[in-house]
Amino acid sequence: MIQLWKVKREVNRIKQQTHALGLMIFEPLIRYQYNKNINKNRLVSQGIQQSSLTLNHGFGKKVALFLIYQPKGISYSTYQTCQHLINKGYSVLAVCNHALNENDKEKLAQQTTQFIERPNFGYDFGGYRDGILYLKSLNITISNLIIINDSIWYPVIPEDTLIERMEYSSASFLGALHMSSEKKYLFKVKKTPFFGSFLLMIKQDIYELDLFLQFWKTYPCSDSKYLTIKRGEQALSTTLLKHAFKSEYFYDKSMVYQYIDHANRPELVKLLKNSVIIDNKLAYEKADALEKEKQLSKLDISLHNITVSLKEQVWVNDAKRLLKKISGKQNILSTLPILPFQQFGVSYLKKSLDPHNRQALNLIIQEHINVQLNLYPTVLKEIKERLK
Repeated sequence: MIQLWKVKREVNRIKQQTHALGLMIFEPLIRYQYNKNINKNRLVSQGIQQSSLTLNHGFGKKVALFLIYQPKGISYSTYQTCQHLINKGYSVLAVCNHALNENDKEKLAQQTTQFIERPNFGYDFGGYRDGILYLKSLNITISNLIIINDSIWYPVIPEDTLIERMEYSSASFLGALHMSSEKKYLFKVKKTPFFGSFLLMIKQDIYELDLFLQFWKTYPCSDSKYLTIKRGEQALSTTLLKHAFKSEYFYDKSMVYQYIDHANRPELVKLLKNSVIIDNKLAYEKADALEKEKQLSKLDISLHNITVSLKEQVWVNDAKRLLKKISGKQNILSTLPILPFQQFGVSYLKKSLDPHNRQALNLIIQEHINVQLNLYPTVLKEIKERLK
């Protein structure tokens, strides 16, 4: 039986594609007008975080382009992200896809080298494009460029080391998340693997290439989310990966599978208990597996060790298959939301309130979980407010 949430997801996907087709007819004119008036559309202001480097317009050699879309007011966690980037040695260029009120301007100036206000044209990649072309226009030296947006809470724990690990890597193109090549709706849709664009690092050898500049110069901004993902998020990865740049990512489905393969029985029980499932059939299989494990625990006491060992191995193999099925069919970030923190040092959370991620956030705010993860109190508060 097809579940309602799957039907809604498929209908929404079709609506986005239909909307994209309509926009493709008249958006070239909108883009032309926007680009013609780019200097009017892109309002640049100075922040107080100024580097002592000469000829670098106040920026250090490490720059973070932080895309913000919070027209109702910038959250405390956003300023916390800016401070985290500063603490890691980055000059922050904030690109806000909306006008700022005076209070937010004053606060943002304290946490940035410069900040830009622009219309919300082109979603995050429209802001990325304007920010990168602005940096290029300054002709400054950049060794590391972080591209990040506020669709995530980051960092969510004080012990975060993701940026240091990205910097230490010998790769030039790095992503916090590697997306699967196959996405399952009512029908299977094959897609080229790509890096999630909410947190990327580009190093100097790529940043200085004409290839990188031309991608942004020719990037066609769109108010279609579908086209933005296709032309932006997916195309950027395709462009850089196919030119044989060394790349590295820090979380993906294959890493989860590998962890499951090596997990022992207690670890598998923990993974199952903390898995988030919106598929009714999988939820039933999960409940059944946990019940069988309880029965197995009773047998541990009453039966001979050889018998228990055989039954345990059967359960372990079944549990591994089930966890891979759960991870394979659903959003990898929402399926096992505690695993990235505890095993992979990936400390970000998506803010999305789709049914799957909503359940994941509800799990994380449970007291025994958030205390275990040591979440920032500000992030925990914002998650609770978002779930109201």
